[in-house]
Amino acid sequence: MLAGDRLTSTIAYSNTGNQAATGVQITDTLLAGIDYLGSTPAGVYAGGIVTWDIGALPVNEMHTLTVTAQVKASALPGSVVANRVTIGDDGANGSDINPAGNTNTDSDLVIAPHIGIEKRAASPAYAGQPITYTIEGYNSQTATAFDVIVTDTAGRARPSCRVGITGGGTESNGIITWHLGNKAPGITGTLSFAVIPSVSAGGADQTVPTQSTEAISGSLIVTSSTTAPPTGSRPWCDFDGCASFRGIYQGEDGTPPTGYNDNPRLTTFDDSGWAQPLASSTVEYVYWVNPADLAADWVAMHTVSETVGNFTFFRQAFCLPLNAVGLNASVEAAGDDVTDLYLNGVYLGQEIGAGAADTFAGASGIQSGFNILSVQLLNNRHGGHAALDGYDHSGLIFNLGATYTGLRPFVSAPAAVVAGQTVPFAVDELAIGGRTPYSYTLDYGDGSPVAPYQLATTFTHPYNTPGVYTATLTARCQLGCTGSDQLVITALPRPPTFWPTR
Repeated sequence: MLAGDRLTSTIAYSNTGNQAATGVQITDTLLAGIDYLGSTPAGVYAGGIVTWDIGALPVNEMHTLTVTAQVKASALPGSVVANRVTIGDDGANGSDINPAGNTNTDSDLVIAPHIGIEKRAASPAYAGQPITYTIEGYNSQTATAFDVIVTDTAGRARPSCRVGITGGGTESNGIITWHLGNKAPGITGTLSFAVIPSVSAGGADQTVPTQSTEAISGSLIVTSSTTAPPTGSRPWCDFDGCASFRGIYQGEDGTPPTGYNDNPRLTTFDDSGWAQPLASSTVEYVYWVNPADLAADWVAMHTVSETVGNFTFFRQAFCLPLNAVGLNASVEAAGDDVTDLYLNGVYLGQEIGAGAADTFAGASGIQSGFNILSVQLLNNRHGGHAALDGYDHSGLIFNLGATYTGLRPFVSAPAAVVAGQTVPFAVDELAIGGRTPYSYTLDYGDGSPVAPYQLATTFTHPYNTPGVYTATLTARCQLGCTGSDQLVITALPRPPTFWPTR
């Protein structure tokens, strides 16, 4: 979804019970990032909420409503736009046995292209000898970049002769221009040209700052567990909250806690009343999938057997790098009895029965930085087991796997300097999502003390001894997720100075 786009939401509703409902009302709340344009049939709009008074709703009749809205032009890339629909009746014919199905939140990420380039040269360079420059460009975000143009103006600053331009570039007055057209998300490309420096070229103390692209992939596995991980032990997560697994048992109350399954970029959820899950009862292990098959634990918030339907809700937090791209995920899960899974507010599907696990694709929900897997578990919808005198036990097990194919660069600095010169480092916050504030720490790679976390987006540091250094900058969001970027900096010896003698 791009900033300024129109968004049409279709609301499908029906009565799947066995009694007609009366006094039915539907509300659609525009939560964030969108402006209301209209609805069909027309609802009453006030204070960000559209309301329809439906009245009577017979059993098994499907109906639809539509709402049209517009994404705010000011919506930042990586932010979430959302609306939440709720349906209810007057209860005259009995209460809803599963009110969890009465609320649905649709959330969409705002996307935009993010293009960048890295320029490097084969070295050393000698006057009169060709030197080749390579420009690597990329679109590392999730939207197409249109009419991409690359220009190189370095030849206007230092005398040189241009030769060997690739990629269809043309030169005019010392400027090379490439018209690259449209570039889809994830597309990279390489351009190059060569110059023959004249005897008057050179003399700078450091190169122009550039980023360093990294083709680094990675993965993460998160499983249901009865043990909280030690602080900082999970990848890309510095705080307890970004690795926590918590749940709450609500008995026969199936009304979900508001916002428990929202995208965390949309809702800051308070789980202070939730707790670390326990090991589930082993009484029904004979019926349940072997936990070794998922390398996970069977967990529950309530281990006592029940003769009535009961509800438990879970939230598993985890991090991927803030600058991760090319994301994918899948979840393998089973539960006793009905398991509904959400990843960052996106509904993945429903698994029924504990005897075997089902696999759900998570590519539509996974995101860089902070993630939440949310689960609703309905136990004993079938009246219990005859062998257990009508009793049943609650249990959940899951194994989530997430991957990424690359890391988006977000810090720039000169690639080469003369030893003793101060090197500037600068952070591009949009490259890590733009959801400020972030804090940053920098390991300069030369044995000097690591810079402590700071809110400022710039650092400076001198490299006094000639050598090759790898600097690592780490960004951290407010929730504790991190991402790192590395730059290789070459500190060159200062050329000798010759003094005439007699």
